[in-house]
Amino acid sequence: MKYEILSLEKDYGDQVRSFPNIEVLKEYIIKSSLEAFIYLNGAQIDLDYFLNHATLNTVGLHFAKGPYILNQNSSLAMITSSDYQDGYKLTGPFYLEKELLLRFLESGELPLGKISGIPTITLPKGNKKPALFLDRDGVINLDTNYVHKIEQLNFFDDLIPIIKYANKKNWPVIVLTNQSGVGRGMFSTDDVDELHSYMALELKKKGAIVDDWFYCPYHLESGVDEYKKFSFMRKPYPGMALKACEKYAIDLDKSFMIGDKITDELFLPGLVPIHIARGSDLSAAQGPEFKTYEEILNYIKSLS
Repeated sequence: MKYEILSLEKDYGDQVRSFPNIEVLKEYIIKSSLEAFIYLNGAQIDLDYFLNHATLNTVGLHFAKGPYILNQNSSLAMITSSDYQDGYKLTGPFYLEKELLLRFLESGELPLGKISGIPTITLPKGNKKPALFLDRDGVINLDTNYVHKIEQLNFFDDLIPIIKYANKKNWPVIVLTNQSGVGRGMFSTDDVDELHSYMALELKKKGAIVDDWFYCPYHLESGVDEYKKFSFMRKPYPGMALKACEKYAIDLDKSFMIGDKITDELFLPGLVPIHIARGSDLSAAQGPEFKTYEEILNYIKSLS
């Protein structure tokens, strides 16, 4: 459907029609023959990412402490339980049919049953680059269940060429790992931080630079105290990757996520999932499965 991009801001460039105030904007929409519009209300949004994945009546959502649930099927709902550690804020862009956009501009409300959502990427300064996202246990090191001590580490050295390739391309290399052992009371956040510092140093000695490490300690069923919550940081939900996108100028549509389990296939449009075979059931995976890291490196090279 044909649409026009509208805003009250003036710093989006030629592709966006700007207006001096909301009343003039609404009058223009009412008189327009178009049936759909994209309304922008923030200048740092990755508009290209939104346009690549939005369909009619899609809204952009910022990952924060907001009141909205974003389900796997892109449907929206309100958070009504204290079981949630985090949620989404309705921040736009807003790709809406005329009636819904006018209603939103009047009241600030939208009928959740009629709209879908995708994460909104807030771009930091700098040119966008692809990123290499990595799971930790089962990808960087052998997964022996709740690894949290240096003596438990057994690195997969054949991963090193993939990290080096990303380093050479000047891509951020970022680890995203579920660490419910913290939430279960098995070890502390200090243990995780110390282990990651050691792992980063050991990988650096091998010529492989990891730029950042993100982990989620929450678990709704088995967590204790403040960690007994649902979190969109926990894979396959995309919170950790979205946090990384706030810190680095990442082009998600050209980025890769290597994991060994189906939960490493993040609910994030555009991000290319890749799986290394470690014995987990990957029959429902959307991304390809490989037996060796050499195969994965060749696959990444073919797409980059």
